[in-house]
Amino acid sequence: TTIPSAPIVPATPNTNSIAPSAPQLPSDVNSSK
Repeated sequence: TTIPSAPIVPATPNTNSIAPSAPQLPSDVNSSK
């Protein structure tokens, strides 16, 4: 049970980093257009 628990913890912070990065990427493209 410890093995599956370890990957779940780091997976949460990874998603958070991607969420804010996603909206910023499209924002730059819109500005360039």
